[in-house]
Amino acid sequence: MFGTETVVEMSAPDAEHKAYKGLADVTAITLTDATAINANAFANLAYLQSISAPEVLSVGSSAFSKCFRMASISLPKCTSVGNSAFEGMSGLQSISLPECLSVGYNAFKGAFDKNAQNTSLVLPKCTSVGSDIVSDCNAKSIELTVATSLPEECLYKGNYTSVRLPAVQSIGNRCFDNGRNLTDVYFGYNGVVTLPTLEEWEEYNLFAWEVQTVTIHVPTAQLALDYAADSKWAKVVAETQSHGGSVVFVGDYA
Repeated sequence: MFGTETVVEMSAPDAEHKAYKGLADVTAITLTDATAINANAFANLAYLQSISAPEVLSVGSSAFSKCFRMASISLPKCTSVGNSAFEGMSGLQSISLPECLSVGYNAFKGAFDKNAQNTSLVLPKCTSVGSDIVSDCNAKSIELTVATSLPEECLYKGNYTSVRLPAVQSIGNRCFDNGRNLTDVYFGYNGVVTLPTLEEWEEYNLFAWEVQTVTIHVPTAQLALDYAADSKWAKVVAETQSHGGSVVFVGDYA
């Protein structure tokens, strides 16, 4: 039957060449010793449900774009994810990238099942992130564990409710803009307690104008007071309030 029980095994020479052909009905792929998945390699494979790629180190741009039946993906050795690599994977419920160091523009755009509960995108070793990495992404929570800097519009237009940024020290303009479901941001819970700085932009509209309340969580009550008193963060608060939202600072997990 078309689109069912079709398994393809590929070795490195096949997997590292140009985009794969003739795989329209494949449901599972095994890359036995491939170290790279090229741009557009598996894009638009509507029946693809699983892939085994234990040795892959890099995923090219749009490699899995619109593989909307894949519910989970694990790339245990991957260190680099290209632009739009997982864009449109709207059936995704979990992704594991434990060694990933860099993520490109729009990498998770439109990814994750909007009806799934408690979905999360965790990048424990990623230090370099592009803009718009989660635009229209339906993961409910985001964690960038070791990233110290977020570029302009990094988390723009995501559908997340919480974001954890324990090491972030610099935040670009409109970082959380259009994140209309955002309620909680966590800074410094791994012990980093200095104030994140804001990039020198003309505006500081970090948050979606339509949100009611964003709570910024920090380790101590004193740090919450420092945030509230900081002139740049005060401008963020004022900018958000002027458009009907609010920002509060809470020290609650020392």
